[in-house]
Amino acid sequence: MSARQQVDGDATQPTAAGPWFAIGVPSVVISLEQYEQFQSQATREVFDTIREIHDRNRDADPDEIEAEIARAVIEVRQEDHAAPTTRRH
Repeated sequence: MSARQQVDGDATQPTAAGPWFAIGVPSVVISLEQYEQFQSQATREVFDTIREIHDRNRDADPDEIEAEIARAVIEVRQEDHAAPTTRRH
């Protein structure tokens, strides 16, 4: 099976194509080593961001943080609801 045939499925998930991975739409083909490095870097960045947010809010009132999050969720949902829908074909 060719790499193209393997990628034609759910291209939002990494697809093994021999020693290579196809990632995303449109796809990019990278080696397993590059994929593992990408995953490791992405994980570090997520935890760095979590630490930064935690440090910024260390002395904040938890109730105020929850209220701020609730306001942000409502705002995003309103924006999503107001945005025109598009379909992928």
